[in-house]
Amino acid sequence: MALGQSDRESLGFKPEATYGSVASTGNYYGLRMTGEQLKYNLQTAKSAEIVNDRTVRDLIVVDADGSGPIPAEFSYGEYDELISAALATTVQNVVGTNGAATGTGTFSATGLTITGASTPFTNCASGQWIGVLGATNTGNNKLVQITAASSTGITVASGTFTAETGTTGIIVSGARFCNGTTKKSYSIERFNADLSTGGQYECFRGMVVNKWSLDLKPGSIITANYEFVGKDALPMSASKALPGTGIASLTNRIMNSVSNVGNITEGGSAISGTYVKSLKFDVMNNVSGLDALGNLGNVDFILGEFNTQLQIGLYLANETYYNKFINNTSSSFSFRMTDAAGNAYVVTIPSARYTTGDRPNPGRSQAVMLNLGVEALRDSTTGYALIIDRCGAAVTPWA
Repeated sequence: MALGQSDRESLGFKPEATYGSVASTGNYYGLRMTGEQLKYNLQTAKSAEIVNDRTVRDLIVVDADGSGPIPAEFSYGEYDELISAALATTVQNVVGTNGAATGTGTFSATGLTITGASTPFTNCASGQWIGVLGATNTGNNKLVQITAASSTGITVASGTFTAETGTTGIIVSGARFCNGTTKKSYSIERFNADLSTGGQYECFRGMVVNKWSLDLKPGSIITANYEFVGKDALPMSASKALPGTGIASLTNRIMNSVSNVGNITEGGSAISGTYVKSLKFDVMNNVSGLDALGNLGNVDFILGEFNTQLQIGLYLANETYYNKFINNTSSSFSFRMTDAAGNAYVVTIPSARYTTGDRPNPGRSQAVMLNLGVEALRDSTTGYALIIDRCGAAVTPWA
């Protein structure tokens, strides 16, 4: 008799064209994880009929749904589809194909022109971060912020680059996620290889990313969590419900909160005079399921209020950031996550206000911390509450 073992489980994901319906064509996608707590929830109603021996006549199924978190260790490219779903958007402002292009570059102090790569910057926008690699002058290989763009060239702040002409093999990369209103749902199938003969599958349908979190702490891996709500689940079976074959997970290095985190800014400037002890980042969609007569499980869903929040732990060094909370000061925030290969995400909240600020004394022989809560607001300039720029290797989107 085979017993289920956690190390023998895997997950497959497939985007749904119709909410709650498993696609019949194409392939599905593997996903790296550290566990999962997906579950099928049945709601029952107890019969109120009176029985003369005081027993209960029946339990009747009246509703159902699927839900649960999938925790993971954060790595480049692996979770882009779920990031898009969390922001209810599709990737935009893409450099080249799927986020990267290669050509011959000419650098000046204020810009870069690329030839031989078609029109790599056509969809780029002012304020977007992109990555540059392959320059002869190594100081030109870095993340840069665009101030203006044409089809084959970008303008940046003066002094960003050192002049360099006709260098072949220049790689430019960039893609952008901005909060939107696009509804996305997935069929998620878990496979336990140990169960029965040949393993058992269980497919959850109509699964929607309700919350995405990142947790950054000193001396730790960057951890992520994706919380789903959904329609229902199919019974366990020896046959898989997802179509085609599995496309393997990516193999990019897991990011840590030490060497892979930097450029933490507040109000457009680096946080100064103190140090950041912790950073918790949450994106919430406040999803509501829609039920209907004659249907078990939700028939559709709506995206509720979009919220992005930060919880920042600072060593208390002066009054600067505490007084910004007290004074309800408008601000902005940004932080960068970069792996060992130079692949990066730049997370930007262009407009925000402090929601909480406390500085308790924890007792003897301990550092006093300033714990700040931040809520993202719609920015009047960009029109967004959250922008994430991806700079690095091309990432093929899920189909």
